[in-house]
Amino acid sequence: MKIVIHPRYRHLDEFIRSLPVVFEHSGEVIRRGRNTIKKFYVKDVELVVKKYKTANPIQRLVYTWFRASKARRAYLFAARFRELNIATPHEVAYIEISRFGLFRTGYFISLTCNDEALSDVVTQTEHFDEKLADAFAGFMYALHSKGVLHGDTNITNVFCRQADEGEYIFTLIDINRTRFKVNPSRRDCLLNMVRIPHRVDFYGYVVCFYARLRGWDEAECVAFSFRRLCRMNRKRRLKRLFK
Repeated sequence: MKIVIHPRYRHLDEFIRSLPVVFEHSGEVIRRGRNTIKKFYVKDVELVVKKYKTANPIQRLVYTWFRASKARRAYLFAARFRELNIATPHEVAYIEISRFGLFRTGYFISLTCNDEALSDVVTQTEHFDEKLADAFAGFMYALHSKGVLHGDTNITNVFCRQADEGEYIFTLIDINRTRFKVNPSRRDCLLNMVRIPHRVDFYGYVVCFYARLRGWDEAECVAFSFRRLCRMNRKRRLKRLFK
């Protein structure tokens, strides 16, 4: 078992080391599915712990010898985001569990984000807030300008709040699949936003405003984005059908 703890959170060492034993029968469940996410309160610190699914045989080889595990990437990328002035919950620790010398599963521990999920904000009213949509498009522009391509821009992974001055603050979670690329192309950027939808009018508006910020043809960008969205949705339906 490998455990890496951020120096700021060494006082949580005992709890972190106990996680592989206590995780299943303690904590508050946030999400249970392919991965399990729980909330814990330890020494007045509110933590989120994500346990990744057990790796399949190919993944065990890959994560042992060729690529950092999802838990390790989440930990390292959080620090990198902070260096780039991109908000994400502060990393606390990660754990890698191995069996017979091969990676088996991992845990990523971070502080919580108590802001509201953007998906909830934009779906709770009949007409979404265009000022918020403008700010989110600007946020995506800023990310891409820094060479950051978040691995899953589904807006359940984006949290937001409004500062006292009225400015919107966005925080990203589930960052382990992020790609860092110098000068991503127009195609890279538009594809990176295809997973945004929870409502297509919001998505179309964001893509249009984003294109305007970039000085790209708005109609071309919207047409391309919706073609890719339709293709992705068809693949999802086929995948569910075969399951």
